[in-house]
Amino acid sequence: MAAFEQYLIDRNDDGFIDDAEARVLVTPGEGIDRREFWSVLLDAAALLGLSAQALPLPLFVDAPVDGVASVRVDDVAGARGLLDAPAPEVVATDTTGHGSERSGDLLDLFTISGVLDDRDGDLVPDATRIGIALPEDLPDAVGIALCNLAVRIGLESGGVTIPLVADRELMLAVDVGDHAPRLAATDGGWRVAGESAGVAALIEGVAREWPHFGHPQTAGARAGLDLLARTLIGDGPPDLARQPVRWELEWTDEPEIARLQHAIHEQVFRRLATGSELELVAFTCESAPLRRELERSLVEEARQLGVPEPRIRVLSAFKVGLSWLEEVVLPDLVGEAVERLEIRYRRFEPAEGMSHLDMPIRWLQELFPGDEIAAAQLGIPLESVVMREAATPDAPVYEAVATDADGTELGRWETDLLWYALPFMPQVAGSELVAVTTGGFIATVNGEEPREQVATDLDRFWRFWQREVLARVVADIHDEGGFDAARQPFFGALEAEVTLSAPNRRLGIREENDSAAEALHEDIYFNTLDTLEVLGLESTGDRTSAPGAVIPTVNVSDGAAPHAVVRLREAPPRPPVTPQLEVDELRLVDGELVAAVRAPADLDNAAAPTPGVPVIDPATPSLAVDLLTERGESRVRLPLPVMLADDGDDALAPMDQNIHGTAVETWAGRVGRTANVSAWIEGHSYEERPIPAIAIAAEAPGRFWSPTKLTALKPTAMIVARHHANEISSTNAALKLAQLCGSDETWRELARALNIVLIPYENADGAALHARLAKPEEAATWKHHPARYNALGHEFGEDYFDPGTPYGEARVRPALWRRWLPDALVDNHGVPSHEWVQPFAGFGSPPRFRVSYWIPQALIYGIVRYVDDPAFPEHAQAARALRDAVSAAFVNTEIGDLNREIGASYRRWGQERVPDRFPGEFHNDMLWHFGGTPADPGGRGFNTRYPRTTVLSWVTEVNDETATGGHLETVATAHLEANRAMLAVLADLAAGAERATFALPDGSTLHRHMRKRPLGAG
Repeated sequence: MAAFEQYLIDRNDDGFIDDAEARVLVTPGEGIDRREFWSVLLDAAALLGLSAQALPLPLFVDAPVDGVASVRVDDVAGARGLLDAPAPEVVATDTTGHGSERSGDLLDLFTISGVLDDRDGDLVPDATRIGIALPEDLPDAVGIALCNLAVRIGLESGGVTIPLVADRELMLAVDVGDHAPRLAATDGGWRVAGESAGVAALIEGVAREWPHFGHPQTAGARAGLDLLARTLIGDGPPDLARQPVRWELEWTDEPEIARLQHAIHEQVFRRLATGSELELVAFTCESAPLRRELERSLVEEARQLGVPEPRIRVLSAFKVGLSWLEEVVLPDLVGEAVERLEIRYRRFEPAEGMSHLDMPIRWLQELFPGDEIAAAQLGIPLESVVMREAATPDAPVYEAVATDADGTELGRWETDLLWYALPFMPQVAGSELVAVTTGGFIATVNGEEPREQVATDLDRFWRFWQREVLARVVADIHDEGGFDAARQPFFGALEAEVTLSAPNRRLGIREENDSAAEALHEDIYFNTLDTLEVLGLESTGDRTSAPGAVIPTVNVSDGAAPHAVVRLREAPPRPPVTPQLEVDELRLVDGELVAAVRAPADLDNAAAPTPGVPVIDPATPSLAVDLLTERGESRVRLPLPVMLADDGDDALAPMDQNIHGTAVETWAGRVGRTANVSAWIEGHSYEERPIPAIAIAAEAPGRFWSPTKLTALKPTAMIVARHHANEISSTNAALKLAQLCGSDETWRELARALNIVLIPYENADGAALHARLAKPEEAATWKHHPARYNALGHEFGEDYFDPGTPYGEARVRPALWRRWLPDALVDNHGVPSHEWVQPFAGFGSPPRFRVSYWIPQALIYGIVRYVDDPAFPEHAQAARALRDAVSAAFVNTEIGDLNREIGASYRRWGQERVPDRFPGEFHNDMLWHFGGTPADPGGRGFNTRYPRTTVLSWVTEVNDETATGGHLETVATAHLEANRAMLAVLADLAAGAERATFALPDGSTLHRHMRKRPLGAG
């Protein structure tokens, strides 16, 4: 056995070396060839680093370390015998490398933009491109420091190219003199210079901590410089809620019931006389108790006017079909031996020449989920309630026929409804129409048939919203300079506080509800965003997708007169482009590494004395920075990421509560108490809320380790939660997964085979708004899509590959992806837990979504778009393995049963009727949106953009907008189990890390210790 390899151990029992029980004691003897000695020793050091995933630094020392064994090396033979370096196996022909263009930023020193190389294009370093130019007389301390630097290079890479002391693409020049020690980039590489002891200490410091500084995990110096960049541009937290009010509009109206009663009196009751016959169906957007009260009042009044048997029904103008079924048809069947109930609906056909957003099933939609309600109330199987399209276009809008076991008809019912067509976006020329059901009455009085529409509170508010509010918003934007995306945000917040009387009830079928108030809430939000985005595209070609916050609140007050106050707040200063600060050089000052950073010239006026940089507690880890400006230098100290504190509470992460705000940090700190789980603040949102991250990896306390090396040896998964903040259950699942990986042996075993990175709370600003909107009890289970995007209404995922994005939430995921280079990335998303109705948008989810989210598709379903390319067969292989594993995870489970139940509803109501709008295929009883897509270097998906690196980028969707209590626990568990299945697939597909040695044409030798990518490659 070689002299040192016997001391290398796998302390955490994951199959890879992560510690050394000895140090290399370097004591060069007299008379040796010192250049050859140091050259051989540097190569040995790099190979030692390559062999391990973690090692104690310094590994090479000039004096024994108390209590630690030493292996002395004092001549060339001893250096050669330090370890068994395998002979080359293959002659490699590829010598060009694929690393990024060389960066002069010392933050990139240990990357493929620095000393490392990526020859196969998977972004994982698999070689080195640095040569070291040694001075003629190399001091021992500097030589030992360079050995530790070589160890560090090996630890950061899956491959090293030796000899290091050779002419290479990039050179590290070592210049020992009498000046202050500095490391800087040069045209041909790097130069470290200074007096001997200082150079040695500087190199040791770089090897031991730059730029990671204790790891968390490992944002390090880059996180500090990100804070400095935000400070230099004055990027403080904007308080959108406190921006000055530009204008305010108030709207109020007579109560809807009063207007309906007046119309009935004028058009119907004036026709009544003693002995009259009256049949009247009235429609009003009110709760059932108020409608029953109105019904009784109208019946009593008709009798007083001489009608002996008035037949009066007051149905809901919102979801007329369901109201008719529940309040007319089903009560007539109580006690009857119903065998079959057939419900027919008229197909919706737009008038000739008219284009509608509404689907052909528009009138069917208003019955949902009537079949399940009817089956439950009548005590018959669900398949005995049949809904089908009427045979003729002039059939009643709704007709029901009930029969018994002999086929005898037990009853027949029909009804019409009142509706009108409205432009979806009246500000946009040629806007499609939508069909809106409305209030009023249909009557038969002594052979006459008076009928009249009476606008509901929703109708009249919507006219106010589109004709006055949106018209004024649009005019303001034009007056201020137009729909130029660079001018965004156009306003700070558009706030609508609406109070009205409207239906808002739970239906007792899963999480379904019947809420016109929630529907209006959704219409206000999405119609505003859609209008401003379309107008932007039409007038400038820009996607104006971040106009400002749109924040509606809709309060339900039975019988109240409708009232609204709308405020437009001034826009905060436009978010500036965040500068990319670079470290020009590293200095050693009083034994401490100091980073010299040059402020961009256009920021010099703001750059000193940087008053916005927070004062650092001396006990807090910090980075010393010399900020260089046209006017000189100033020293600042920047906070470095630290582990989130554990408060000692042993509670389990809750699965049935919405975790938001500071509670996320608290729980992240708790789950990070075990050695293999770490939690820290990775970044901050636009409004400066912290965004935690969690890493689960083999523990190596007290040693240096690198995410790059970990992912070179083991598969890595990234799990992202709460990208859309109203999709709340993913945060619970992420925190629970981290806790289980630290405390449950089954999960720990899985975690030992993998690296797992979690973002439990990506959209912190949206989550804060969601908590505010969901606070009223009446709105606790609403979808709350105004909290979907970020604080300015922007889908910040579009900014992932924009390094200058002003949105901090858009920087977190790409930063973690670059550090950990995951094989698989899953976005844990959510969809509504109940029907998504927008009466002013075609009675369904808004048209910005290509598929219909009108009703839940499943309790959980998957979306996979794999790279379909013969060059990357692993992508389809991994996608199919994932689909099999995740589907199998829910077989014979409560979640699987709910999936089948909701999936059957999805097929029955949508997929079998309008398949283009209700897509998806069922695999082992689980719904999947599954298919191939081309690789796209400019795309938004990490797998399509980087197919050699990430083999899976997929989405789980659970119906959690907004889940509470037991349902929240169920959907969070669904995310958790799907994530577990994905992790198992990664472990199964992983090929072990391999060692290989290649002879290069230039006489160098390339040593590799890494696994093959993409994952699953043979």
